Amino acid sequence: MTKLPTHYKLMFPSEYLRAVDLLNKEHIVTIEEIVKRDLVGTNGEHSDKWCVRYVGTKRWHVLNITAGIVLSGLYGEDPNNWIGKSIIIYPTKDRSYGKIVDCIRIKEEIPKGGGDDKDRLYKEDR
Repeated sequence: MTKLPTHYKLMFPSEYLRAVDLLNKEHIVTIEEIVKRDLVGTNGEHSDKWCVRYVGTKRWHVLNITAGIVLSGLYGEDPNNWIGKSIIIYPTKDRSYGKIVDCIRIKEEIPKGGGDDKDRLYKEDR
């Protein structure tokens, strides 16, 4: 018998990192790549968004202005300097367009040590 996931959203893989993928805990990750990607919204409209991929992961974390502010506070305003740096990401909730939604935040502290290779975000990346 196949074991069911702990959340229904985990039944539907995404190429983008979601709060549910963090399994209710913090993760120390290392920034490997930052690129602008063409995202298609639920309304079908295209928009370019900056995305980060972490060492050892296949999925992209779509950055928002809050993440940019935290990263610039940790490692300076030049995003080129963020590559190779470790951060702590965690799931939480925030208000967006009048609704409370799940989101991913970056902790405003530099982690001790680098990304934890034993604590992969995704089973397929192990």
